[in-house]
Amino acid sequence: MKQLVMVRVLGQSPYKKPIEIDINKFQYRYRLQKEAIGTLDGIDVAICIDDYKEFQKQKLIEMMRLDEEAGLYNIEEQ
Repeated sequence: MKQLVMVRVLGQSPYKKPIEIDINKFQYRYRLQKEAIGTLDGIDVAICIDDYKEFQKQKLIEMMRLDEEAGLYNIEEQ
């Protein structure tokens, strides 16, 4: 799932640049102020925490949709 996010390489200037990445490749490690710190293809990066939270929300919705399609439960009943 590709998503447009604000990213900066750790150790670099605080300049953030929006790029489109496969957010599933981002390996979250911890939160620091307004950033989610982790690795992306082996590079230490920081992603805007709001972008990361939106990704988590979309991921949960997609998992629920797949479960509903499999007949595990009905989302409207929840």
